[in-house]
Amino acid sequence: MSRKDLTLVNLNWGSFEYLTLKQDWVWSVPTFIAALGGSIGMWLGLSILSLIQVSNFYMRL
Repeated sequence: MSRKDLTLVNLNWGSFEYLTLKQDWVWSVPTFIAALGGSIGMWLGLSILSLIQVSNFYMRL
């Protein structure tokens, strides 16, 4: 076997350090449910108020 029949392969590894990410919930489950309930209550209240105003408008016509 001669030198021109050989192949040289260089493997260069980077650092063996790795990044560890930790994810935590920003809100707890009760806090999320309370916020969701508050938002749903607000939008439902505004929708009902809008329906009352529209029906009142058509009754005056």
